[in-house]
Amino acid sequence: ALTFQSANPQTTIINGEGYYDGITITHDNVSLQGFNITSSHFAVYILNASTIAITGNILMGNFHGITLRNAHTVILTHNSVYENQYGIRLYDSTTVTITHNILHNYKLDAYFLGSTPDSCYNTWTRNYWGKPSLIHLIQGKLIPPGQAGSPRWNLDWHPLREPELI
Repeated sequence: ALTFQSANPQTTIINGEGYYDGITITHDNVSLQGFNITSSHFAVYILNASTIAITGNILMGNFHGITLRNAHTVILTHNSVYENQYGIRLYDSTTVTITHNILHNYKLDAYFLGSTPDSCYNTWTRNYWGKPSLIHLIQGKLIPPGQAGSPRWNLDWHPLREPELI
């Protein structure tokens, strides 16, 4: 197991200079806590990994905030994901818990794409949405092998009405 933990997300800054990725995780059992990641292509990119915790980070001004691709058993909690083109994106990822995050992004706050029914059902709860509604929908698609994609929807069952302090 490996833990990356900063002393203060206000002062521990990873700057991708508008092109590079902030943090890429390709190994199991990793925790990332308390960083400020800005001006990156992917602020946090998780690829083919499981048992990951992304907690208490500020992800602002990136192209992608958090992207998971074939990731499993992931916790995304208490992150500020805002002013990115895309907030949180899940591709073929299962058993992902997304809770107590601030999501306020330019194009999409949250999106998922899956090739198995399991990739459509992750746990979204108590996130704050920049455009809040009573039940916030997370747009996505399920694409079974050999078939055209059919739209699916996740939703945040208990969206927060005001952002939490991170």
